[in-house]
Amino acid sequence: MRQLSTTLVGIALAMCAGCAPRDAQVPEAGLSDSVSQARIEDESRQSLLGSWSVTSGLKSLVICIYHDGQAMVLLRQPGQSSAEQVPWEPFHGGILVQGMPRLRLWLGRHDQELRAEIEPVPELDYDPDREFLSRFFMHRIGIRHLPEGWVERPVPPEWERKTLDDAWDATAGRQHAATDADRTPRATPAAPADDLVAEVAESGQQVLGEKSLERLREMLSTGSSPGQKRLALDRIRRSAPAGLDRDQLRPLVLPLLKSEDARIRKLALQCLPALKAASPDLELVVTMAGDVSSEVRTNVGSALIALGQGDYPEHVVPALTELLNDSDPKVVDHTIRSMWGQYSSPEFDELLIQLSRNPRHHHNAIYFCLSTMRSKSIPVCRRLIEELDDPDWNNSGRAAWGLTRGVVEDAKPLVEDGLLKALPEEKHEYTRNQEFRALRGVATENSRPFLTAVVDSETETEKSKELARAILADLDSRR
Repeated sequence: MRQLSTTLVGIALAMCAGCAPRDAQVPEAGLSDSVSQARIEDESRQSLLGSWSVTSGLKSLVICIYHDGQAMVLLRQPGQSSAEQVPWEPFHGGILVQGMPRLRLWLGRHDQELRAEIEPVPELDYDPDREFLSRFFMHRIGIRHLPEGWVERPVPPEWERKTLDDAWDATAGRQHAATDADRTPRATPAAPADDLVAEVAESGQQVLGEKSLERLREMLSTGSSPGQKRLALDRIRRSAPAGLDRDQLRPLVLPLLKSEDARIRKLALQCLPALKAASPDLELVVTMAGDVSSEVRTNVGSALIALGQGDYPEHVVPALTELLNDSDPKVVDHTIRSMWGQYSSPEFDELLIQLSRNPRHHHNAIYFCLSTMRSKSIPVCRRLIEELDDPDWNNSGRAAWGLTRGVVEDAKPLVEDGLLKALPEEKHEYTRNQEFRALRGVATENSRPFLTAVVDSETETEKSKELARAILADLDSRR
């Protein structure tokens, strides 16, 4: 699905080029109410043009809305996928997609989101809640930014052919099994860091040779050009994991965190985790949470987490808070993804909970922040319990997994009660197994009736019975 979504990015770019801005939906002076309303509805439909996706469990839906009144609907599920091109038509400020079944699309709560419903079709025994979902949010497929120099790469020589012969047709759709004679050594892709990596590999030493180190010093010196500095930082960033001497490289990189060139500051930040920068360097990074460049701010969170390692909360948490309140959603999203439960405080927990209720950041806040917290407060546990109702197991399953660890003592009664309400209704195997595992950590005698019923049930799976017996054994051992 990831490859499919990536392919559709180009389509989305072309279609969205003519979309009206959302803030343009203001009636113009002198227009009648009916004309103004018509214009607003037209602009609303323009905002729905593009490529959209949603995933529920193991099923994914992609819809591409074209300018010409056509829509592509692609559904992927385990073992099969389907795609159809169908017409769409304006419908009360939104769009009606004339597929089988039909889909109704409305504007979402922001320009990266739409609301969607699938109709039930009783005559075809089609129930959208059984097959997928009846109502859901979809999110715009984002633009993939290609690495610098990617499009300038030479194409494979065989692609230069203008026509193809019958031999190509005979082998299409089959994996080519190369013989030893056919095989050639795999070429290492050319990259800015290749010379440094090769030097380490050939010397057998885990240090950077003096010649290369001197070259890097020259490229990072005050008198070198910004382009030379960026190239050197890219080399360090990509070569450091190969075993280069971090103690020699670190002093070359840290001063560039204050460079006037935003791209240099960004690359310098990206070097810090690989160079294992120390906590004394944290102060330099903390101040960058307010950098004028959003591209720089996007990389500050991961550097703070790498340097702080869960310590120095008095410095790290305020900086992370500033990043999570950033006006650029990309900065917020990248910061969320860097968290991994490293920091917590009552105010910080509340901010993360608020972000988890924002559709733009919902999944990532649950996955990377709340579920991974080392110590989960009562508010965090309450939010994870709420998430067990999410029909998307990527969220409910992650929340259940999060409740298997780190639940503070005062939150255990709340978690036990929530799990006892969720377990009888849960249908997804992974999520249910995680809920049983979470219950084992908080179960009291209040759980015994439910667990006994599971063991005695004729409809429960053997796995559920096994998990229930283990929890009952724990309870028996405490008597």
